[in-house]
Amino acid sequence: MTQNLLPEDGEESLRFENELLKIKMMAEQGIIASGFSRNGCARRA
Repeated sequence: MTQNLLPEDGEESLRFENELLKIKMMAEQGIIASGFSRNGCARRA
């Protein structure tokens, strides 16, 4: 279903994939960071 929302242009879809990857990486880093803060190593506000 969401495929219809993806841009037809190859360059646009590549950029879209890049954004998804960035979000995924940021999410994973956030999970890691929250794990550290639980141990009291790196607390974030």
